[in-house]
Amino acid sequence: MDNSQAVSVLVGIVIPFVVSWLKSADWAPKGKFLVALIVSVVAGFATSWAAGNLVWAWDRAVIDAAIVVSVGQGFYRLILEDSGIDKKLTKL
Repeated sequence: MDNSQAVSVLVGIVIPFVVSWLKSADWAPKGKFLVALIVSVVAGFATSWAAGNLVWAWDRAVIDAAIVVSVGQGFYRLILEDSGIDKKLTKL
């Protein structure tokens, strides 16, 4: 595992917390979408920057994005959702 993959795993763990918080926001759906989009873009750039891979390469971008999505979905489903933490976060 190289640096970009390790950072992608860490970002994939953080993103579900942001999503849980967004679910409880009393904003319009377009506002939630815009915030989610901005967070995703910032997370992508932060992942590339932290790993030292700000050079645009399709293969690196696809690999890093796949890792973030996979870890994020797995972390959300297995830890946040099953443990009930997600419900507590949406009440904040």
